[in-house]
Parts: sequence; structure tokens; C-alpha cells
Amino acid sequence: MPRVRAMNTLLPVLSAMAVSATVLLWAGDEKPVADPPGAGASSDAAGQYEEVLGQWKQVVCQLDVLRRRYRSAEPDQRMAMKREHTRLVNEGEALATRLLDVAEKILRETPKIHAQVQVQVDVATLLAQVVVENHQRENYEETLRLANLLIEKGFDEKLFYVYAGIAAFCVGQSDLAEEYLDKSKGCIELANPNRFPRRTKHFTELANQRAMIMAHLDDFRELWTAEQQLREAEDQWTGDERLPRVRLSTSKGDIELVLFENEAPNTVANFISLVEKGYYDGLTFHRVVSQLAAQAGCNRGDGSGGPGYRIPCECYEPNHRNHFRGSLSMAKTALRDTGGAQFFITFLPTMHLNGKHTVFGRVVKGMDVVTKLQRRDPEADNAPDPDTIEKAEVLFKRKHPYPVKKVGQ
Repeated sequence: MPRVRAMNTLLPVLSAMAVSATVLLWAGDEKPVADPPGAGASSDAAGQYEEVLGQWKQVVCQLDVLRRRYRSAEPDQRMAMKREHTRLVNEGEALATRLLDVAEKILRETPKIHAQVQVQVDVATLLAQVVVENHQRENYEETLRLANLLIEKGFDEKLFYVYAGIAAFCVGQSDLAEEYLDKSKGCIELANPNRFPRRTKHFTELANQRAMIMAHLDDFRELWTAEQQLREAEDQWTGDERLPRVRLSTSKGDIELVLFENEAPNTVANFISLVEKGYYDGLTFHRVVSQLAAQAGCNRGDGSGGPGYRIPCECYEPNHRNHFRGSLSMAKTALRDTGGAQFFITFLPTMHLNGKHTVFGRVVKGMDVVTKLQRRDPEADNAPDPDTIEKAEVLFKRKHPYPVKKVGQ
């Protein structure tokens, strides 16, 4: 029986809530109280939170019992147990969504988080862990939205500012990123191996990411300002001057792309030509690497395939576009002019790729779908099944031919 992924996100949260949350969040030895003065949130909301939490815990317990029974069940019993498993997972998903909605409602009704208010401590701990989980899934928009809310309500934990600062950087809010990362100064040292023995690698990665962002923030700010100006101008274009658009219908949902025809005309022509031929239909996101990108377009599924020809790079032109979150860029070997059909979509700004890979578009809808794509290394043993491009289609293109210049032609 498959693992219950739906509830795994909240399981560590409840464990953290079972520990004294105030040790992590606030100084002092005062214990939270059940009925504090001036709690902020309505008693109805707090009651609803406890009710949904209780229901969610019951589903988790039922799933645990079902998994244990499944191991020793007879073959003719397992089909019914699988149906029950699916029903419980769906119920748990719905309850988890309700629990988070109520938790956020309570926090929004709270003027400031108070260490003596048990429901506020629980809700803040829950939502802070959701921020961390969103960070790990690279859903930076949601990470920052919840982080901003928690910080506004008085959640003041240095390590938390690292997650918030990284998210702000990834979505292009460089000033806020600098503010949050400045506040996190020295926090990584607090997350020492003795305190968090199982998360040493994670905190090391956070420290490295924080250092990289702080070192390149000024350069990023300059590039992002120029990119924003281009995007604002492009958004105003009408009629045939509009930029081409393509939709990728994937096994995780739809991704809509706008194509930078002005700066990468041949790469865009090649992409449109392949889409219209149906080349991408049924192909997979064969290589999806955290902190980097989701790559697709290989007709062999291992990164070695292509359309049977190569196209020139356009990343060496003086007006080339740069890599930000959601950039659409051409994959190639280390050699120049070796791209063909494979492309990647970046999870975060990848400045080290600027001027080395041709950026020929960006995600305008469905970045949340991109973040859900199955992470995988096609060369790894037992790599998980990849997500699929079920259909690619051109939504709009300009009224002129799109001939493709190939290497050697």
C-alpha cells in the first residue's frame, strides 16, 4: 500500500506542537494558557480549529491501522482495503486544507501572537512549519505570503527569517530579501548539530543559499529592475505585436508560457515549430532538480534525445534575457550551439546560467504546477516515475512565418 503523502506534511508539525513550542519561538518560562485574556481570535474559530484537528488525527490513526492490517491481509481483502485507503486519504486531504484555512483565519484575527495563548502558539507553530514545507517544495510565493503574515503578527525567530528572505529573493522582492536576511544574521550557528542532529545538511544548505544571495543581491537587483521594465512594456503590447504563447498541459496541471521572440527569435521559432508538430506531446520532465530547474523535451527520456538537429545559441547576443524564477531556457551540452528541443524551467534565479543558456520565455500561469513536478534524476537507481507533457499547443503567434535556422545552414 502506498505511503500517505497527503498527511505527511502535517505529521512533523503535530510533533513540534507536542513539544513546548515556546522554547523555539519565545524566550521565558511562562507556559501557554488555555483561556487567555484578549486572545484576538474568536472562540468559535478556536473551537473549530480543535474540532478539525481532532478529526484529522483520527484519520491519521485509521490510516496507520489500515497500513498495519494490509501487511497481513489476504489477497482477496486487499482490494477493499485499497479503496478504503483512497477514501481516507481524500478525507485527510480535505481536513488538512480546512485545518490550515482555520489556522490562518485565527492568525489574521490575532493582533499579535502571545506566548501565553495556547491556540496562538499552536497555530503559529503549524503555519511556520507549513512555511518550511513550502520552502522545501520551492513554492516560494506561498512561502513568502505566510511568512509575511507570521512576521506581521510578531513571530520573531531568526532562523525563520532565512526561509522568508530566500523566498523574497526568489520571487523578485530584493529589498525585502535583504531586510529579512539581515535579521537572520548569525542564526545558522544556533542550528548546530547537537540541537538538530538530523537536519545538519539542511541547515548547511540554508547557510550556503543565504550567503550566495547576499553576495549577489546588488547584481540581481540591477538585472531584475531591467527585466521588470521589459515585462511591463511587453504586457502593454496588443494585436500582432503581442508575444507568442504556448500552453503545456501536464500530468500536474497547465503551464502557460510567453515566448521572448524579440530577443530569441530563432529559438522561439524552433519551439513553436516543434509544438505544432506535436513533438512534445507525451514526453516527460525527465530531469527535475531541486534548487535548479525542471527539464523536458527529450524523446528518449534520459536526457540524450533531440529532434535530430541543433540550433544556434542566442544567449551571446547583447540583448539576451536572464534567468529568474520561472524562466524558460534551452538545455544544451557544455559546447556552444548544441541545443535542439530540450528546455528547462527554473525554480529560482540562476544567475550562473546567464549568458550561457538561451532564455526564450517565462511562465505566466502555472508556476505552482511547476513546483509540483516530480523531482528526479534519470540516472539514479529506482528514479520515480516522471510527470508528463500530455499536450503542448500554441495559443498565439504573430502573423508571419517561423522558419528555423539550424546549425550548418
